[in-house]
Amino acid sequence: MTVTVEAGLRAMISTDGELTLVAPWGTRSPSYAPEATAVWIALRQHGGDSDAATRALTDFWVMDVSEISRLVDACVTRWHDDGLVTLCQMD
Repeated sequence: MTVTVEAGLRAMISTDGELTLVAPWGTRSPSYAPEATAVWIALRQHGGDSDAATRALTDFWVMDVSEISRLVDACVTRWHDDGLVTLCQMD
């Protein structure tokens, strides 16, 4: 799946690693845990490719790849439901 960030969305990361997303219209998301921050960064580094982001996180975290995949999917679903990203299935 490819994740596309809505135009004008800003990401802010606090000193304790929490992520807040600010929509172009000024609405702030709730703060997301540092794990979601890592997912966000991995997605951005890999052009929105959720599979590549999952593989990258697997290189850093001592977790089963299926657990990381579920975490990535949960974060992406929440951001999508909040209107912050759009999703496109990869062929």
